Amino acid sequence: MALARRSAAGPTRLLLIVAMTVLATACVFRKPPRSSTQGGAAADLAQLWVEPRDLETRDLFHGSGGAALAPDPYARYELVAIDDSGYSPGYDVRDPRGARWSVKLGIEAQPEVVASRVLWAIGYHQPATYLLTNWQ
Repeated sequence: MALARRSAAGPTRLLLIVAMTVLATACVFRKPPRSSTQGGAAADLAQLWVEPRDLETRDLFHGSGGAALAPDPYARYELVAIDDSGYSPGYDVRDPRGARWSVKLGIEAQPEVVASRVLWAIGYHQPATYLLTNWQ
């Protein structure tokens, strides 16, 4: 799988970023974690969003998981399950370290990673998400 750079007009690119942010935010509201010991609206907000105090030092290339959690593109992954639901095909795999990954292929994989980085940069909790150009 290779990355291709596509050019788009400035307003179109901005509209796409806003649409992806709104879509990803809507998905976050579906299943918030309920393990907080705090009470009230502040606890509910903390489960979804925190003030990003370290924005200058955040690694927006690697995202919330950082470089340490990034999957090795040259490792051999074990197939756990095939995910044929949704728009794009995907797989559940296990890496040599024993970590389980959900692999998404197709056109929606690249914008999902970008949307995750933007949401994480502004303070929304995000899972570790990475883009690999190849894998086995």
